[in-house]
Amino acid sequence: MPSFVVRSFWVKLDAAIHPSISERDLPTDRRLSPYRERRRAVASGSRSLRLHLLPVCRTEPEGRFARVALKEDPSTMPTSALITLLVVAAGFGLFIRIARSRRSNRVEEFFVGGRNIGAPLFTHTTWGSSFAFGNSIFYGAWLGYSQGLSGLWLQSLWAIGMFGYALLLPRLIQYTQHHTLHGFLGVLYGSGTRVAASLVSVLGLLILLGFEISFASQYFAQVLGVERLEWVIVLAFAMFIAIFCSIGGFKANVHTDRITNFLAVGALVTLICVMTFSYHAALKPAFTPSALWSSATDFSSMTWTFGLGIACFALFNFVDMSNWQNVSANSFAGPDGLLSAGKRRSMQLAMIGASLRFLIAPVLLGTVLGYMLQAIGKGTDDQTHFMSAMVASVASSDSWAGLVLLAAITFVFLASSLSGAD
Repeated sequence: MPSFVVRSFWVKLDAAIHPSISERDLPTDRRLSPYRERRRAVASGSRSLRLHLLPVCRTEPEGRFARVALKEDPSTMPTSALITLLVVAAGFGLFIRIARSRRSNRVEEFFVGGRNIGAPLFTHTTWGSSFAFGNSIFYGAWLGYSQGLSGLWLQSLWAIGMFGYALLLPRLIQYTQHHTLHGFLGVLYGSGTRVAASLVSVLGLLILLGFEISFASQYFAQVLGVERLEWVIVLAFAMFIAIFCSIGGFKANVHTDRITNFLAVGALVTLICVMTFSYHAALKPAFTPSALWSSATDFSSMTWTFGLGIACFALFNFVDMSNWQNVSANSFAGPDGLLSAGKRRSMQLAMIGASLRFLIAPVLLGTVLGYMLQAIGKGTDDQTHFMSAMVASVASSDSWAGLVLLAAITFVFLASSLSGAD
C-alpha cells in the first residue's frame, strides 16, 4: 500500500546511512541531525510513522546530510487518500457542471465566447492564463526558495510584457475580429510565415501543456503516495482537460478561471498564514528590514544567461495565441462594425489590471512563500518533490484539519493547472 508523506527534514549521515540507499526505514530518531530542535519530527499519538531516505544530499561543516521523509504507516493511508480524492472529485465535478451550463453549439460561442465576454471576465481569463500551477505557482515559489526575494524582479518581467501588450491592444483589436494570430502574420508577411508561426505556437504550447499536466500529476501522485502510478494520473488528467474543454468551450474556461483565480490566491495566503503561525520564531530573522533588503538585492546566485532567458521569455506575451484569443473574445463591434473608444479603453485597463494582479499572485505571494520555506529549512533542492515538501510543512495528516487543508490545497493546485492548460 502507498505511504503518505507527513513532512521531510535532514539527517546526518553515518556509516549506517549512505546516499545510495533510496528506500530504507530508519528505525529510531537517534540519527537526527543537530538541527533536531528546529526540524523535530514527530511520532506522536498512536500512529506509526517511518522515516525514508530520499536521494538528496548536502555537505555542511558539521558533516554530510541527507533528506528524509517522514511517512505515515500504510494502514492509515486510505483515509488520507480518500479525503483528497473526494475533495478533488467534488471540485472537478462542479467544474463539469459549469461547463455543461455554458454549452453552446455555435462555433463562435465555443471558441471565442461570442466575442462579448466583458471586461471583468477578460481580466480573469488573462490573469488565469498566467496563473497556472507548474508554470507560475511552482515557478514563483521555487525562485523565492532558490534565489530569495531577488526572484521578484525576474518574474516582474512577465508582467511588464503583459503591460506592453496592453499598450498595443487598441491597435490589435480590429485584427482579432477576423484573424487568428497566425492568420494576421500571414496577411502581413505571407503564407510561409503563417505556417511557420503556427508550427512554433503548436510546438511551444505542447511543451508547456505537457509540463503543466505532468507536473500537476506528479504532485498529485506524491500526495496520494502512488508515485509508481503517476503515468495513470497523467492520462486521466489529460482526458479530463480534453472532456472539460470539449463540453463548454471558451466560456466555461473563462467562468472557471474566475473561481480558480480567487481560490489560488486564497491557497497561497493560507499557506503563508499557517507557515507564519507555525514557524514564527524561525522566520523572525529573515523578515528584518536588513534581511529583506539583502535578499531582494542579492543576485550572486543568478547567472546572466538565466536572467537573459527570462527577459526574452517575457516577449512571449506578444506571440501568445492565448492572449490573442482572449482579446478576440471581447471584440464584438456591433452592427456598425466599429468598436467604441470606451470599450477599447476598458479592455486596455482590464489587461493592465490583470498584469497588476499577476504581480500580487503568483509573483509576490509565491516568492514570499518560497523565501519563508528557505528560512525555516523545510524545502528541498529536488524540484520534483519541492511542492509536496512545501505543503507537507504546514498541512499534515496529524489532524483532520491538516487533512482537509491538504486536500483543499491539492484541488486548488490541480484547478490552477486546468486554468493554464485549457
